[in-house]
Amino acid sequence: MPRKLVWIQNKNFQGFGCSECNWVFEPVGELGGKSLDEMKQKYEAGRDKEFAAHDCVRHPGAARPKTEWVAAVLRALKIKAANTRDEEWIKTLEDGRRVKFIYQELPEDGAFITAQLAGHEVVYSVVLTRAGNPLSRDDVESHFNGELSKKSKN
Repeated sequence: MPRKLVWIQNKNFQGFGCSECNWVFEPVGELGGKSLDEMKQKYEAGRDKEFAAHDCVRHPGAARPKTEWVAAVLRALKIKAANTRDEEWIKTLEDGRRVKFIYQELPEDGAFITAQLAGHEVVYSVVLTRAGNPLSRDDVESHFNGELSKKSKN
């Protein structure tokens, strides 16, 4: 599975990291610039350069600050029970943005859900340990209302 730059958010960490190891982007120095756009571009360029240059072998998954979350996601992706439900759909929001949702039932009433805005690399992902399966599309979509209500400035 090719590694991807993903957004990670839990009680111990919030930021970008690698989908395949414990590497996380930790910006150093100041992000000088004449505008917010210029500062954002410098941040993203530094993040992308470090991500491309990192070696997953030097960042084994066991020591990562997001261990519980990553372990749950990996279990969700590797465990495929015979009677689980997988669903994928695209919804157009009122402002015209398109969002791809994925819902995967996991054993023991768990669920792995994701939302990704079209044209964006960031994927919002949640592992629910007591999901109350089966979830409706509205149930899944409601988990991401906060993230999807933010308009990006591209």
